[in-house]
Amino acid sequence: MGEVIVLSSDACIYCDVLKRRLELSGISYREVDINSEEGKFYVNELDIKGLPAVIVKNSNGKVEKLFIGLMPKEDIIKELR
Repeated sequence: MGEVIVLSSDACIYCDVLKRRLELSGISYREVDINSEEGKFYVNELDIKGLPAVIVKNSNGKVEKLFIGLMPKEDIIKELR
């Protein structure tokens, strides 16, 4: 698996829950705020309509998977490991 990016917002409680689930699962991620230039790029490029959004890029930097919304811990482990 390549890079895991969590697209989030300070006002998003579900984003905080998802990040905590990733941490508890031992999954490394990089957080990107939707209001940053990079965040706006992802929102537009991937047509993201909700948060949290998890973007998984392969080793070449290409988006491999995209998940929108809060995921159960078991699903996170299954999809991101």
